[in-house]
Amino acid sequence: MQADRDDASTGRGGTGGGGGSGPESGRRRGRRRRRNDRGQYVEEVAAEDILELFDRLPGPVLTTTDIAERYDITTEGARRKLNDLCEDGVLDRRKTGQTRVYWRVDGGQ
Repeated sequence: MQADRDDASTGRGGTGGGGGSGPESGRRRGRRRRRNDRGQYVEEVAAEDILELFDRLPGPVLTTTDIAERYDITTEGARRKLNDLCEDGVLDRRKTGQTRVYWRVDGGQ
């Protein structure tokens, strides 16, 4: 059961999202997401928020982890939002090794 102890001590708990340690490590656990009157989750991160992050972080590309950590969402949620922006023609993407990187089309202009 060494793996169980390792997961518990690192705070990873098998969620696959990394998280690690530090002041923000446990924020997703126990965090209550807002729901609308039909019980559906309310979107809390707008496309404009993601595009603004391209201006604030160094380098021309972002990853799902960049978005997930900044806005306290899952990497899967970040991937969906980034892919939506790709489908809208605002971003483009490329897989490099195990990581997919995203960038603004036409230099973000």
